[in-house]
Amino acid sequence: MQRLFLRLLGTPAVYADETQLQFSRKKSIALLAYLAIEGGARGRDSLATLLWPACGQKQARTNLRTCLFDITAALGTGLLDSRRETVALIPGTFMADAIEFIRGVAPCPDHRADLACERCLPGLLGAVELYRGPFMEGFTLSDSEAFDDWETQRENEFGEAYAAALSRAAAWKESQGETDKAIELLGLLRRADPYDEEALRSLMRLCADSGRAALAVDRYREYESFAKKELGGEPEPETKALCEEISSRHHPAKQGSAMVGREEAEAEVRAALAGREVRLCTITGMGGIGKTRLARGIAASPGPKFRDGAIFVDLSAIGDAALVLPEIAATLRVSQRSMSDETIGARLAAHIGEKRMLLTLDNFEQVV
Repeated sequence: MQRLFLRLLGTPAVYADETQLQFSRKKSIALLAYLAIEGGARGRDSLATLLWPACGQKQARTNLRTCLFDITAALGTGLLDSRRETVALIPGTFMADAIEFIRGVAPCPDHRADLACERCLPGLLGAVELYRGPFMEGFTLSDSEAFDDWETQRENEFGEAYAAALSRAAAWKESQGETDKAIELLGLLRRADPYDEEALRSLMRLCADSGRAALAVDRYREYESFAKKELGGEPEPETKALCEEISSRHHPAKQGSAMVGREEAEAEVRAALAGREVRLCTITGMGGIGKTRLARGIAASPGPKFRDGAIFVDLSAIGDAALVLPEIAATLRVSQRSMSDETIGARLAAHIGEKRMLLTLDNFEQVV
């Protein structure tokens, strides 16, 4: 028996054993989609009225019979339960990405509907993978306003469910220290709904807190241009304030004056950091001569070698060397939960990965 698959997320298509089928009538696909999503037996009169509203009932039912014949000719007799007054797709004879999507985003009984957990995460990520585009993208019936209204309603429902799945999955990934995956999911959410400033702020915060302040500011600038062009306005005050806060927090040297009187020392440190083999640079000197300010100034603009920016970690409140790695992890928002035997150091290494980032540790001398 053929394995039937209905692809309804994105451009609609029908496959039998991985071969795409062609129908002589566009409304055959519309009928299959409607029966699959709505489920159960549907009255012939209601289906005829839905798809052929301009025809009389007798002609509309004749058109429906022709459409059912078209489907049977392409798929065989094992799919449709076609009776005198009703029509249904036989359960278990087909699969549809939209139905699998609905199952994947279903609320989890273990928590609120807007949260995620280890139990429901696979379903959410599976649903995200299935979502290739809006429901029945590009498909319309010019002579059936009722069908187009139904399709639009379903498109909105699936789009909202997709955005919610991305938000839930991203929040869970962030809570587990999987920052890169969380940023990836928030990026998908931004593309799905470019007007969602709450998602933009979440993305900006996560980028900034993981040492990618420049990327956070870039995303803000992109939206600023978008808002001006598409909305004729500016980002919300909360979004604008967040950008300013990120800029000041991660580029502290810009809050005051330039590195007056420290140009020579700054040039020396930058030259050392630019060295091809240099992995560590230590700034030493008597207390009060400006080591911290010099380090902050360099971290504010670390140079092209550090394409992923810089992170500044203040160790002034720490006196135990064992607390250094946890403090770095906290600054980078890397989870310190014990999910395995993995050490915090290994987690930090995995988080940083291939990034080229300048890690600045202030007051390091008091823990060595």
